Amino acid sequence: MFKLKLSILLSAVIFMVGCVTGQSAQWKTLPEVKKASYDETWSALVGIITAKNYNLETVDGNSGYLRSAWGNTGNNTATQVTARVISKKPLSISIKATMAQRDILSGQMVEVGNNTALENAITEELSARFK
Repeated sequence: MFKLKLSILLSAVIFMVGCVTGQSAQWKTLPEVKKASYDETWSALVGIITAKNYNLETVDGNSGYLRSAWGNTGNNTATQVTARVISKKPLSISIKATMAQRDILSGQMVEVGNNTALENAITEELSARFK
């Protein structure tokens, strides 16, 4: 009886540790850039993201939308960067760096929220360029 309870307990612990709980990434609105045109800001944003070794899958400067391919960030995680222009006057841009983690039971990648470190790095670099 004890061995049965122990094996059930161990199975439950392994199941809980192995499952990754999904969470959708949220958009982050960047501070308004007042010292540069839309074209300058958009070009800088594209440059910053590609300089961080993210390959771009979709780039549309006319509509102000870009999405990177998933980039491996180590420890069975990957990140995808998406940016969209909310308005051109005043210039307002939102980004999200969606982080996914491999679920060890299913082997599937599951979204686990934002890569806030990457979002902050992009925000800081863009702000620094147009001070």
